[in-house]
Amino acid sequence: MNKLFLKSIIVALVLTMISPLSIVVALEDEIVYDQPVVFSETYEIVENVNQRGQISTSKLRLTVSVIKAYKSDSSLSNVSIQYNYKWLSEPLYRWSDGLTMTWDNSNLRFKDESFTKKDYYFNDVLKKQVLFTHEKTPSELSSQGIGWYADLAGWHLTPKNSEGYGHFLLVPKKTIKTGSIQLYANYAHALAGGIGISIKGVSVSFAGSHDKQATSKTINLQRGKV
Repeated sequence: MNKLFLKSIIVALVLTMISPLSIVVALEDEIVYDQPVVFSETYEIVENVNQRGQISTSKLRLTVSVIKAYKSDSSLSNVSIQYNYKWLSEPLYRWSDGLTMTWDNSNLRFKDESFTKKDYYFNDVLKKQVLFTHEKTPSELSSQGIGWYADLAGWHLTPKNSEGYGHFLLVPKKTIKTGSIQLYANYAHALAGGIGISIKGVSVSFAGSHDKQATSKTINLQRGKV
């Protein structure tokens, strides 16, 4: 098998936009690859006074990791997306929060059975993070969006370090070597009772009393482009 030797590049970018993002991009190309070349792009939703019901980043940390994989002909193989949440200060209300991810490129679709989500909390008896819920079926799924619930350990008297993630793959409907995809990330924290998720195209709405964070990021689908 032919092996690729490419120069290692580490790039750190900080962008200030209408929805400001902190972006870290790592191209690890010094490695000898026996598989399609990939690179990962990670960004963090940061505090924005323009967002309604903003939850301080000192209390809640949200990150989205994107990994693009390519075939030997440099066409896109898949896009791996992981949406992570971590409560740094436990919220007063601990039920089920809503998370969604939508995308604007109709040439990409959700890969069947690629979804998984896990929620964790710190167990005082075991003195470690333990798995609270694990599911492999999203709560909402459309042609350009996916939604699920983060189950917070509300029954626990002294919950700590509530965190978790949802992960899934997007695959091309046809050969893709150029273009881009706009990702829209949303998190809704329930303030009273249950919360509902509705996805229509790239538009998302949440039912019930909640605080919300939202942001977006454009991902270049061409190999080697950020």
